[in-house]
Amino acid sequence: DGATTLSFIGQPTTPPAGQPVTPPIRVAGLDSVGNISPLFTANVRLEVNGGAPSLFGTNPQSAVSGIATFPDISIAVAAQNYQLRATSSGGISAALSDVFDINPGGAAAIVFLGQISNVTTGQVFTATIEVLDDQGNIASGFNEAVTISIVAGTGTAGATLGGTTTANATNGMAQFTDLSIDSSGTNY
Repeated sequence: DGATTLSFIGQPTTPPAGQPVTPPIRVAGLDSVGNISPLFTANVRLEVNGGAPSLFGTNPQSAVSGIATFPDISIAVAAQNYQLRATSSGGISAALSDVFDINPGGAAAIVFLGQISNVTTGQVFTATIEVLDDQGNIASGFNEAVTISIVAGTGTAGATLGGTTTANATNGMAQFTDLSIDSSGTNY
């Protein structure tokens, strides 16, 4: 098939976690003088250089006219300095992509960082929350107000949460430092 080495001709971009890289990643089989070998039709496999985390999407892809196109490759874990490695069989030299980042996605869930332990009526306590994207990464771009409240139907009916119940999140985290509950009870 004339190909001696692989080369990324469509480099990875910086998508949100869990979203496909666009435009699609493209890997070419090059001949000994660096031209795309149109006869190269072998499977090309992508992996994260270093092994973790996993890639999602259709992998491997068969080359067509010397180029393998990966239209739906994604990585769920937000981090910096990823690099992909492309491999194929038949003694063809592997290729490394440019370094790229996977950014956290938008806000999808709010979770408590640790559990609030038992407190007495009127005792001041703190709560810290994280805002997560749909892949479980901290949504570090979330810098908006978050309001905390007692869930209806829990604790003592009519109980009031006191203190500053709205806090501005910074990089996906918010802390409430002066909360209190005015009624004793269980299962708040």
